[in-house]
Order: sequence, then C-alpha cells, then structure tokens
Amino acid sequence: MFVWVFTVELIMKLIGLGFKAYSSDRFNLFDAVIVVISLVDFTLSLTIDMESAAGIMSAMRALRLLRVIKLARHWKAFQEILTRLIESIIDISSFSVLLALVLFIFALLGMEIFAFSVYEDNEGETVFGRDNIQAAFARGDTLSWPRQNFNDIFNSFLTVFVVIVAEDWN
Repeated sequence: MFVWVFTVELIMKLIGLGFKAYSSDRFNLFDAVIVVISLVDFTLSLTIDMESAAGIMSAMRALRLLRVIKLARHWKAFQEILTRLIESIIDISSFSVLLALVLFIFALLGMEIFAFSVYEDNEGETVFGRDNIQAAFARGDTLSWPRQNFNDIFNSFLTVFVVIVAEDWN
C-alpha cells in the first residue's frame, strides 16, 4: 500500500518541480531510488513465491526505512548522529579489511582441508571419511552436503562467519 503512496508522491514532485529542479536535489534522487526499489519489491512479491524469497523481500522492505535519513536536512541533532556514525565507519574500515582478509584465509584453509569430506544421508546422519562416503555411494544412498560446509568459497565464508559469531553454539 505504501508503495503507491511513495510513487504518487514521486510523480507529483517530479511534475511540480520539473526534472531539472527535481534531479538537482540529492535527497530527491535518494527518494527516487528508494521508490524504485519498493516498486521492484512489490512487483517481485506478485510474481515470485514468497516462501522461497522471504529473506530478499524483507531486506528490500527494510530499505524503505532509509527515507528517515531525509530528516537530517532539518534536524540538527540527527545530523550530528549521522556524522558521528560515518566517522566511526571510516575509523573501523581498516579493521574491516583485516577481518575480511582473515575470513578469506580461513575459508581457503577450510576448503583445502575439509572440502567434500562430510555428507549427510537421508536420515540426517553425518557420513565422513573417504571410505564411508564411497561405501554409501556404492550402496546407492542419496547423500547431501550439510548446511555449513567448505565445498565452495561462498559456503566457506559463511561457515567461517558462523563460527566467528558463535551461531548455534549450544
């Protein structure tokens, strides 16, 4: 429902100001990007099965909250908060690069040591070790990869990240 309100607002502003005046203000362009993303979200929600793409849809809907940043134009305290936030992000950028490098190294190490060495059978039991895996394939068992694995670079990054943040530690 809000998508249509945002779209009508964008069109009325575009007609009222004209394209040149509308595009000269960065907040208007920012608002237009948010409206286009909302329209894409709305269109995808009509065409795609919602269960399979629920994460993408919720992330796209969360982008609408970025419209709050428009308040910074008139609210000085909010401008100060955003300025401090940007300064903090700049200050931790070198740490972020170092963390990404450590993630990359451990992801490659995990791929080298553990790639394609663990599978799960139909009952969810873990099958590991080359002899056990070959025996299971010889019996005709259907084996699948566990949720966290080191079989490709994306899953390696994800697995190392899960270990670092201690998800499902219990």
